[in-house]
Amino acid sequence: MMKNMTYLVLSAVALVFAAGTAYAGGSGNGFYVGAAAVGSGVVVDSGGNTDKLDGDSNFSGGIYAGYKHRIFKGMFVAGEAFYHDTSQDETFSDGDRLELDSQYGVKTHIGYEWDSWSVYGILGAAALDYEITQNGEQTSDDHFRALLGGGASYQYNEKISTNLEVTTCGDEISIAGDKNKTMGLVTLRLGVSYHF
Repeated sequence: MMKNMTYLVLSAVALVFAAGTAYAGGSGNGFYVGAAAVGSGVVVDSGGNTDKLDGDSNFSGGIYAGYKHRIFKGMFVAGEAFYHDTSQDETFSDGDRLELDSQYGVKTHIGYEWDSWSVYGILGAAALDYEITQNGEQTSDDHFRALLGGGASYQYNEKISTNLEVTTCGDEISIAGDKNKTMGLVTLRLGVSYHF
């Protein structure tokens, strides 16, 4: 886990530094930090031998920091490191169990802005650290997985903006005789950012 955290911090620093130096001559928005309300849910699909596991919806918080820069006219790119408290630990009536740790990672936003509004796509990598028990068998993983999503933001003034994002991250698992079952984590984030 510590190795993954070190990798995340180094990647985030490199991503933010690269975004800043690559567009240093332009008229960008610059660095920002933020805090967010985060809603999340995790689902493991059903198999021939195992039932569907539908974790509780979780409402928590998160933090993030990044660098945003306009590329050409309304087009922009941003690099961001984030942490979302998506952790949950649930035991079902049949003894099956689903445990998920908090999500953290790095992501890139590529989008378009006009007036005070912007929309963007999200591509990144996030830690997916889980443990699943079904029919007395257990599987777990703690690797980085692809993160995909989209978002929109509104800039109130030079310093304050808000954003709404939806992201998804998942994995394929094999457990209790079922191969290539899908588990997925979906997050909905409402954030408020301060721009430097």
